[in-house]
Amino acid sequence: MMEHVGEDKKFVNQSDAIRTAIRKMLDAMDEIDRRHGRLKNKSRRGLK
Repeated sequence: MMEHVGEDKKFVNQSDAIRTAIRKMLDAMDEIDRRHGRLKNKSRRGLK
């Protein structure tokens, strides 16, 4: 992970990298749930 964190890299700090990874994982899980009919709306669990 540290190869991607720091100045001129993808993430500003470790927290930013972890936060982004969790959001991507939750988005993927939401899409899977939508396909299986377990999630009806497109909101991100009230976030945003």
